[in-house]
Amino acid sequence: MTNYLTESRSLAVVVATCKVIFDEAALRKSLEELEGRLSDPEVWANPITGERLSRERSRLQADLDLIKQLEDSEGEVRTLLEWAQAGENVNEELAQYL
Repeated sequence: MTNYLTESRSLAVVVATCKVIFDEAALRKSLEELEGRLSDPEVWANPITGERLSRERSRLQADLDLIKQLEDSEGEVRTLLEWAQAGENVNEELAQYL
């Protein structure tokens, strides 16, 4: 269990680091601005520009999805560790995340 606690802390550090590296707030702001631009019919007057912005939107969303997935995994690990501390056998489930 101690090993799982150490690995859980490492996962928390990874999640926090990713949020800083990816700059989640800036990603959200950029995505919001980009979606505003993509909703403007004038953008699609030039299909190349529209496609480029659409690809950028997909990249930003993928980065945000990765952050969300990491946060969800960290939450699952925390829950499993609480269950383990309460005496539940969750070794297999924890091994999937760590």
